[in-house]
Amino acid sequence: MALKAIFFDMDGVLVLSEPLHCRAWVELLHMQNIEYPDFFRQEEYVGVSDNAIASEFAKKLELNELPEILLEKKQQFFLNMIRSVKLEAPIGRNQFLEKSRSKYLIAVVSSSSKMEVEAILNKEELNGLFDFIITGDDVINHKPLPDAYLLALEKAGVTPDEAIAIEDSRSGIVAAKKAGIEVINFDGNFESAFTFF
Repeated sequence: MALKAIFFDMDGVLVLSEPLHCRAWVELLHMQNIEYPDFFRQEEYVGVSDNAIASEFAKKLELNELPEILLEKKQQFFLNMIRSVKLEAPIGRNQFLEKSRSKYLIAVVSSSSKMEVEAILNKEELNGLFDFIITGDDVINHKPLPDAYLLALEKAGVTPDEAIAIEDSRSGIVAAKKAGIEVINFDGNFESAFTFF
């Protein structure tokens, strides 16, 4: 079948924001008098929803606050950070998005919260480019389960073989594959990674 839709992950694909997510969690843990610098090096957390991380931290680190409170505080740290720093964009991102939207339906499929995704899109002036956005707030089960991608297929009105997903994390790749979608494992450079235009 011919390609009709491209689904973009947010963190690590549209913007190189994973380090900011890590910093926000580390700052939050520091407020709890917990030093957890290894978080920066833990690949297992890349692409994992904040909900899942908050639940794991509350249990593993025996924190006194509920996961929902930890999540709210982390998100506030993150939002404050992206307002005050210049975000790093992958090489060739804007050009690739412009070419993509001229030929295909394009959408964001992220496990991040709606307010985080919208804040980044606004900061990067990308909010008018996408046909729709799916965030972690739109599904019960987050990546690596396929719910977000199944919803994306439904909203796009395409079959799995008419779409591709661009992902940088194991959990995102697994989620897209479980939905039957071909996945491009993104390496941080749109210019070198894509040749199908």
